[in-house]
Amino acid sequence: MTERNPLPKWRDFLSKNRDIEFVWLYFIPYHGLPLVRMFPVARFTEMLEWETRPTIPSCITHLLLNDTLVSGADPTGVIYLKPDVWNIFCQTTAGSRKAVMMTSWFDEDGSPRDECPRSRLHTLGGELGQMGWRPLVGFEVEVVFLEIDPNGDYNAAGKNHSWSTMTMEDYTFLPMVEEIVRTLLQMDIEIQHFHAESGPGQWEFVLPPNNPVSAVDTLVIARKMIEVIAARHNLRATLYPRLSNQYAGTASHVHISVNPINQLQDGELDQRSDFFLAGVLAHLPAVLAFTLPQDISYARVQTGVWSGGEYAAWGWQNRETPLRRVERNRFEFKLLDGLANPYIALAAILAAGIDGIRSRTELTAWDCKRPPGLMCEEERKAVGVTTMLPKSINASLDCLVADRKLQEVLGSTMTKSYIEFKRGETAFLNAMAPQERFKFLVCRY
Repeated sequence: MTERNPLPKWRDFLSKNRDIEFVWLYFIPYHGLPLVRMFPVARFTEMLEWETRPTIPSCITHLLLNDTLVSGADPTGVIYLKPDVWNIFCQTTAGSRKAVMMTSWFDEDGSPRDECPRSRLHTLGGELGQMGWRPLVGFEVEVVFLEIDPNGDYNAAGKNHSWSTMTMEDYTFLPMVEEIVRTLLQMDIEIQHFHAESGPGQWEFVLPPNNPVSAVDTLVIARKMIEVIAARHNLRATLYPRLSNQYAGTASHVHISVNPINQLQDGELDQRSDFFLAGVLAHLPAVLAFTLPQDISYARVQTGVWSGGEYAAWGWQNRETPLRRVERNRFEFKLLDGLANPYIALAAILAAGIDGIRSRTELTAWDCKRPPGLMCEEERKAVGVTTMLPKSINASLDCLVADRKLQEVLGSTMTKSYIEFKRGETAFLNAMAPQERFKFLVCRY
């Protein structure tokens, strides 16, 4: 297939947005933190005209957040960034107008890099299309707003606060919350609804369904704008999974539906949806290596805090199971948080579902009507719930190493690089004192 020329699309965009001064190109390594290269608009246009692409070091796949490499990696080779000019966001910050877009990783010959999470997510979405399915994905953005005291410590902004309330204290933060929504709408990022969440200073903004890559692109940009606007109000917006054991944590729940492209016969939708769901459940211990990527992620997923629980299970409208089934072909995946690289996390979920469809995996677990963690072993066995999920990132990585089928569908090269990075990252973080690690993560995520 001939590659589309981005230049006409870019020129058309500029003709409608003449006040653009700068171009920001985001790329997200395995640690999940968006990184950016910035260009004056004239230079970016020139690069498209000359068909040149910016480069980053290949070792970005193994680079820790303190800019050191995990053991065994070396700083050789380059990755070419390919900007997605078909999905541009206009952003006004620091007094200037910017065109913001995500990038994918390519080799010099123009082929996608095997290590690129965004490219792999695009490919897996295409594979579902070839199988007769159109996936739709919608994210919930949960965030906690923190105040920073003179000692540099973080405290939740607003303690007289709970799920869907509007207390007098909440009203003091409402101008910022509405500024966030107003700004996102001006960027053509739809907000379906927003509300106070259960923890102190915690709010939720619900994004619309879209194709997998566009849904993640929108999630990344929305989070960054929330962070920027909070900073204008002298607050820190964080995705840190569990700030206090007294309250529910902060997740990044994602709704996924698999929709038939062609009309199906009676019963086919139920059967194929069950295959997809069964695949996700079968591979869930390994999938968690991508969706719960740090040890603090596992502090959130405990029984009784609406987190998705500790067992591989599903249930109709059951918020204490990892997979809350909403419709026959739509479910909410709850074991995902904001420390994850959302491209590779969603790719892992889709890869598990694809394997379920291909292998016609039977859904041996039945509708779980109660929190599995509150059931006795015999009750769990009666509904086919037999797998307790890993309790740490290293345990999840061990499950991923053992799950050769998921590695194959997701991409063995990317999976190998990811495992190497996460082992090194975990050792790096575990070497810190708890309070040092907490501040290190909160000021970044």
